[in-house]
Amino acid sequence: MARFITDYDDIAINYNHKRRKPWKYFLDFLEELNQLEIGTTLNTGGIVCDLGCGTGRHTQIILSKSDVYIGIDLSFKMLEIAKSNLEKTIKIKSVNSNWVACDVENLPFRENSFSNIYSIAVIHHIISKKHRQLFYS
Repeated sequence: MARFITDYDDIAINYNHKRRKPWKYFLDFLEELNQLEIGTTLNTGGIVCDLGCGTGRHTQIILSKSDVYIGIDLSFKMLEIAKSNLEKTIKIKSVNSNWVACDVENLPFRENSFSNIYSIAVIHHIISKKHRQLFYS
């Protein structure tokens, strides 16, 4: 596990430079949900988790749909950059954001802690097929 943490820490700066804009397919997906009126449940506020937030390329979008934002990533460096990116770009002074370094397979939260969970491009990083399947059930 430690090797994976340092691997992601090592690529964090380069990753941040190459992946700054929100992922187009995520934006399209949110728009489709809004058109189907399912999106209204995503705009209810509450505590929202960005599972595998990386350097925070989707933080502002997710934060706009929440009262409290929790960014979770395995890499300390990715979280450090995500927090810095948010501080540089946010237009409001008081933002309730929290950053947690942990493994997505062992989250330090009780069940039903979040109103919504966003997880973009994370499952394929889970090494064990058995553990990946837990995310599908």
